[in-house]
Amino acid sequence: MEEAASRIKLLYKFVVTSELSRLARWLRLIGYDTIISTSNKIDFLHRICSLQSRILLTRMKHSMYLFKSKYVYIDSDKHQDQLKQVIKALNLTDFILFRRCLICNRILSNITKEKIEHLLPDKAKMRFQQFTYCKKCGRIYWKGTHYETMLDFLHTTVQDYPNVHIEQYTYDG
Repeated sequence: MEEAASRIKLLYKFVVTSELSRLARWLRLIGYDTIISTSNKIDFLHRICSLQSRILLTRMKHSMYLFKSKYVYIDSDKHQDQLKQVIKALNLTDFILFRRCLICNRILSNITKEKIEHLLPDKAKMRFQQFTYCKKCGRIYWKGTHYETMLDFLHTTVQDYPNVHIEQYTYDG
């Protein structure tokens, strides 16, 4: 089900330490399964990475020499530079936009306007017809001004990476 509507297979899954939660949202935006760890304990992080085949992304320097799984130390505290570093370090070339909930990481689904109209702001009710939502947390998404802002940010971020392939996710029912 996770790859149902896409011909792209995303090769990596990530766990990020809590100081990189904004990076986690951007990785989710481009389609990558990314969880945020509430613990910075090396043994715990290694266990998650091992059991779930994830790569750790962290700004922690201490004790990383003990870490037995694959990880990327993130140099910058600016989220755009962080995303660029991950793209470069892991040679990420395939993005599937807006397929995951930015809050809880679940795959999004289509929903009819009629089912959620009572939850929408007035402008969204009037201007938009297509909506997606997260079955876990209930977050509703539509292609408003935030959508355009995120696309602009993403295109600026990847402009130096000519091999990046961006695909819009086609949602299930």
